[in-house]
Amino acid sequence: MNSHPETLHLRPVTSHYLALWLGLTHLTAMIVLWQLHWAISAKVLLSLCLLAYLLWQIRHYLLLHSGNAIIEAVMESDELWRLTLQSGAQKQLELLPYSFVRPWLMILNFSSGTIFSSLHLILFPDSLDRELARKLRVRLRQGSPVPDGKQFDG
Repeated sequence: MNSHPETLHLRPVTSHYLALWLGLTHLTAMIVLWQLHWAISAKVLLSLCLLAYLLWQIRHYLLLHSGNAIIEAVMESDELWRLTLQSGAQKQLELLPYSFVRPWLMILNFSSGTIFSSLHLILFPDSLDRELARKLRVRLRQGSPVPDGKQFDG
């Protein structure tokens, strides 16, 4: 584990890029769905499911209003993070090795060890201050190796 004197405090804000991404991906799925040669009732049902899922994702990842939405993440070490959820709960979780780190998108995946406790933090460039995002990427890339000799994607 690398020793870093500076603790990183992330407080993501609403991202216009994330809003655009959610809208485009769901619109594309809707277009594809309506091009299929299925019964109209199946298309309507699946369209309603897509719309419901879009609304849930907007509430959870974009507006950060659901109880399990991460409103603050503090990097305490290369592996351990303290997350504050919208519900007020605080959890100390491990950053999973399959987190995605690129300059244009970071998806941080966290787990406390049980299958139902995974949380995800999606960070587009406009989610964080530019300098803080750069420091985070550097710290994640300098992190300790993960199982099977794989490093963070980046």
